[in-house]
Amino acid sequence: PATRPNTVRLEAPGAPSGGGGVKPGDPGAKPGGRIDIRALTDCWIQVRSADDQSIVFSRVLRAGETYHVPRAGLVLRTGNAGALAIAIDGKPAPTIGAIGTLRRNVTLEPEALLAGTAVHG
Repeated sequence: PATRPNTVRLEAPGAPSGGGGVKPGDPGAKPGGRIDIRALTDCWIQVRSADDQSIVFSRVLRAGETYHVPRAGLVLRTGNAGALAIAIDGKPAPTIGAIGTLRRNVTLEPEALLAGTAVHG
């Protein structure tokens, strides 16, 4: 039997948990819920709120794991930008950096990621 890659889903604060959720690309998908970050190799990521810098998610994604960005208004930090593949509604976005590149302020907005303008430091 085929195995499915691991997906890490984090509900927005105050959202009911239950794992059902809306998948990227579904008509009911919310604007912030369209982004998936997949680890090509083990890679630390941290997702923060853009407004108050509170940590939403922080851990090492194992190779093959996917983190589904739960909402808009978040930024990404990573110690190895080249180890991440980012997709918006299943469409690959340009890379945010080379292997070993530190990124501290990547805007997790679909349009900016697709245009290659999401990296700010």
